[in-house]
Amino acid sequence: MLNLTCPWSGDPAPKIKKINDYGQTLVVDDEKNIHAKYFFSPDKRQNKGLLIPVAAQVENLTIAKWERISIQGKLERKFNQKGWFKCLQDSQGFYTEIVFGEPIKYEIWIKLVEDGDVFFGSGMYEGNARPYSQWRASNTFWNKLITSRY
Repeated sequence: MLNLTCPWSGDPAPKIKKINDYGQTLVVDDEKNIHAKYFFSPDKRQNKGLLIPVAAQVENLTIAKWERISIQGKLERKFNQKGWFKCLQDSQGFYTEIVFGEPIKYEIWIKLVEDGDVFFGSGMYEGNARPYSQWRASNTFWNKLITSRY
């Protein structure tokens, strides 16, 4: 198992409030930590019995956890100081505008995760020499948060 890597991007990546075809979902607990959970029964892969170790062939198994204390510090250092900004480009890649939004506290951010506006994005796939995970939101969503433009 030590050298076994499986992709965690695209369809296998867990999402909030829905168990995907790989038996995975995201859950926010009462302390506002985020858990990636695995459920063996709804895993629709035909060979799941061979892929999943017997000890992990269970329901409600936490396979990853993001603790509030860790995320909150990083998030609030970046987004809860004086707000956030984004540089917008035209179709040729020229910067045309800079936009700003209000500061974002953890309590606001975790609600956006629970609502599905902020989602888990992963670059964990075979061939990627620098696997990563991040929390993302669509451009449409960010556009709704803009408070000023220059």
